[in-house]
Amino acid sequence: MSIDKDYLVEGIKKDDLTEAMQELCECIGMQGLINLMKRYGGGFVYVSTIEAAKKDARDREIRRELRAGKGYHQVALKYGLSDSWVRKIANQKTRQLALF
Repeated sequence: MSIDKDYLVEGIKKDDLTEAMQELCECIGMQGLINLMKRYGGGFVYVSTIEAAKKDARDREIRRELRAGKGYHQVALKYGLSDSWVRKIANQKTRQLALF
């Protein structure tokens, strides 16, 4: 007779977890941690910094504003970037699409 392994999940307590897993549990809750373990358990998951996520969001917004007709210089001033950096951001999306 086999034991239903999901039944055992309900018995997991915070004290059963390593210190690192307890810290994760504080961030995402026990159910979130269990979901994370079920999906990625035993593997390696890279969690980017908040700064990287904010940069991606900023770049997406810059491309949206350029598509809406705003000029490079206007967008550059708004985000505190150089015109050439805004052009580089605009071209990044074009290059990524060209790969597919």
